[in-house]
Amino acid sequence: MAKYQIYPGQKVMATWMVLLVTMASLSAPRATAQMMEPAAASSEGPIDLYLYAEYAPGLSVPARPPQLTAKAITSKRISCSHRRATTISSASATVLEASARKAKCVSAYPLNGGMYNLLASYIEGANWATWKCYKNAPAASGGAVVTAAAPAEVPLFSSQAVNLAGGNSYTCTATYTPLTAAQKAEIAAMDWNSQVTQVAAAAVATVAPMDAADSSDPSGDAGITPAVGASCPTPAYTQPPRGKPAAILDTQGAKLINQNTKEAIQIRGLNWFGFNVDMGMVDGLWAGGSDATTDFSTIVYQIRQLGYNAVRLPFAHRFLAKTDVWDLERECTQLSQGQMRSRLMDPQDSAAYIRKILPGNASPMPNPAGKCNTYLPKRNNQDRLLFTIQQFVAQGMYVVLDYQPQGLEQHAYNLNQFVTAWSQLWKAVACLPNFYSDIAGRVLVDVMNEPDSMGIRWEASGDRPGAEQLYLATADALHRITPNRMLFMFEGTGQNMIGLNWGNGFVTDKDTISSRGLSNPTSFFEQVVTRPWVKKAVFSPHLYPPTITMSTWLGKALWEQSNLAFGYLQSTGYCNGRGCTQFPILVGETGSAYKEETDKVWLQDFADYAFARGAAAAYNKVPLNGWMWWAYNENSGDTGGIVTNQWQDLHWDKLRYMMRSLDLQPWYKWSTTGNSRRRPTRPASGEDGLGAYDDEPLAAGDAAAAAGNEVVQG
Repeated sequence: MAKYQIYPGQKVMATWMVLLVTMASLSAPRATAQMMEPAAASSEGPIDLYLYAEYAPGLSVPARPPQLTAKAITSKRISCSHRRATTISSASATVLEASARKAKCVSAYPLNGGMYNLLASYIEGANWATWKCYKNAPAASGGAVVTAAAPAEVPLFSSQAVNLAGGNSYTCTATYTPLTAAQKAEIAAMDWNSQVTQVAAAAVATVAPMDAADSSDPSGDAGITPAVGASCPTPAYTQPPRGKPAAILDTQGAKLINQNTKEAIQIRGLNWFGFNVDMGMVDGLWAGGSDATTDFSTIVYQIRQLGYNAVRLPFAHRFLAKTDVWDLERECTQLSQGQMRSRLMDPQDSAAYIRKILPGNASPMPNPAGKCNTYLPKRNNQDRLLFTIQQFVAQGMYVVLDYQPQGLEQHAYNLNQFVTAWSQLWKAVACLPNFYSDIAGRVLVDVMNEPDSMGIRWEASGDRPGAEQLYLATADALHRITPNRMLFMFEGTGQNMIGLNWGNGFVTDKDTISSRGLSNPTSFFEQVVTRPWVKKAVFSPHLYPPTITMSTWLGKALWEQSNLAFGYLQSTGYCNGRGCTQFPILVGETGSAYKEETDKVWLQDFADYAFARGAAAAYNKVPLNGWMWWAYNENSGDTGGIVTNQWQDLHWDKLRYMMRSLDLQPWYKWSTTGNSRRRPTRPASGEDGLGAYDDEPLAAGDAAAAAGNEVVQG
């Protein structure tokens, strides 16, 4: 849908391969590298062991992999014994992988000839490990070691360059050494986040991880952090303060959850476009006036205080590399604490919440007096997108990266180009210094916005890929870069014939598809349920009211249509002969100018369905996981924004609807206990569901101000 104002004058991957021995979920902290003598394999405790192999940069991509014998000591945790070894031999990589999955002990990927950097990683339980790689030979000895001088051992948390001569195949085995009590204590005291940096610096730039489909970890996360960072450039801009990142987001059946506590998390999101229309930044920072309307960091802070816990950032690849960045430094005035508090409180609520203290900015960026946006990256637009991600995460928000070409580029018509562009961007995200500590698990990848807008159906058409191919190949590639460190959002397509929005359309009912000539996503779902990232998949319809869709689906008609199009995915799930798989539903776009009565009726019906309440509860008994409003931008052509009057004021009519009907909870409605303030975790317990935050004791100045009924910014 066209939602944008037109601005006049606007301005391979190397082949990675991995041998994985997966034997248990990873839970203990890791330890620093130590050289130890090999010992006999221990049968005590579950073990996860990974060997990363990076094809060395600068060399040509290897040819078809030769035969590989994958040999692994396996685990009682998954009905295998440490004392038995499993050998899988085949000249076919496909057979190797299929056999490994069937054994549920090892997922094997061939290592071709060439220079590789090997990274030995992890021990849990009572063992260290080293890897040895042998060149296969028919001799009874099992082959010669890779290097002539000594076995190619790779100690834990270290890397070693190994020349695997072309035309051969290799066997890699592991040796375990029991830990002493002192070593176990050292492991328990380790700071894994800092250790990741050491591992990455010693290892490889990027790595294509293993297939975790058979991981015993119920989250689908084998627990290992891939080595990303050896050649990561130092950011060319000032990093925002760390702030307070939200809880890591995960899924559990039809729910989005806090990965740590398993509590449900409800998304209250806002779209903010600009990166997709050649602005080189989120739009509106040119507005002028006060810092509240012009300064990016200050606006992000306000968005969080209004109750939003997620932002969706549309972008197009073609604009990210541009170096002629728009100068957005502006003169501006700075609001006082009292003025900011008044701005962020509904005038209708001011009397009832007169004693509430406005929380401080968790991640402020400094400006010289009278200036705004002086800290924005100046090298290229991609730096600005990365900075934007960091700034929102620092404010405790989740970020959706939404690829939104809207016909401005043709990547979606070329599968390799599409996947390569996404991979390059995601590697840049994974290279951020705070990726593992703060970014991972807080970013969702919306693979493609409204494929209908470019005539893309679920199925391929001629030499053009369909949504099925685009989605699967991209998710596979990104999962290999940072396994289980993001969630994927998939939008529907090809089903407008039954009155569905662009971005909606997941109907798999055979009779409906046949009778109405709909594009069929069944093949896509059949593939998704077998993928290692299946538990990271979220489905994201777009839903709009009559003034935008030009069709009237109200009440029962809307609810029945929603069940058919996407609701079944979270209630019963996608079902085949092997069972049913439920998926979370997160509405990626909804919004309205909020002027016409039919829109207001539709929005209330939508809200009732989203929360499974009122008359809609007869049609939907499982609340959706949240919504993302279109848009912040006043210059959204058919919806307007949550700001108005030349970007200067908040649109309280829209915000009141979201507060009243969609459970948006601004700062002054967050629960408090005694002399502390808390941002609550979920509406099911009467709170706002906006993410997990610890209680924050009031500073002395705050407490004094509260007692004296003064207005402060805490």
